[in-house]
Amino acid sequence: MTSRARVLLAGLTAAVVLLASGASALFARGDGDRTIAFYNIHTKETLSVTYMRNGRRDPEALKKINWMMRDWRRNEATEMDPELIDLVWEVHAELGSREPIHLISAYRSPKTNNALRSKGGGQADLFATICAHGADTLISDASAPRIAERLPDWYCEAVHAPTFLILPLLFKGKALGMIYADKAEQGSLVVDEKELALLRTLRNQAVMAFRQSSV
Repeated sequence: MTSRARVLLAGLTAAVVLLASGASALFARGDGDRTIAFYNIHTKETLSVTYMRNGRRDPEALKKINWMMRDWRRNEATEMDPELIDLVWEVHAELGSREPIHLISAYRSPKTNNALRSKGGGQADLFATICAHGADTLISDASAPRIAERLPDWYCEAVHAPTFLILPLLFKGKALGMIYADKAEQGSLVVDEKELALLRTLRNQAVMAFRQSSV
């Protein structure tokens, strides 16, 4: 994938991101500075912030990230696990992308989850089906009728990429979210073995973090 590839955080619900982080979480692996940039596809907000300086996380910068990743429907934030932010920064840097990370949904509050379930929202769309089956999926042509008719409205309005990759995150047999990447030209998203291994490593590390937080 080239620098035009995008990485999105998608569908990480309260059960996923509500991970404990004490004072020791202010210290990360390695040294140096880390700057991360986000674009929220729903609120159109942008954020570029240096959340790590000289190997130490900046609490004020993390608060800004927490707000950027809030439940946008209720304007309700939670404390994101800094290790998750590190993982996202690392894969974004490794892929060489210059675009901000596009946020579909980071934190979702229990009230939002209950409201969406009561409406049946998203249960039959393509993303929900892929995640429910835990199938790593590359869509080369999203305009194909059988694919296009199952794309949810929010995706068509905010993203609508012609080719994209989905790697579901599963925990205890349930879909918690996904790792997503796309490109702007139909059929142009080609993932080599090294890139796919990197994305799967990110997925496995994220799932491991969720598992440890539930103990």
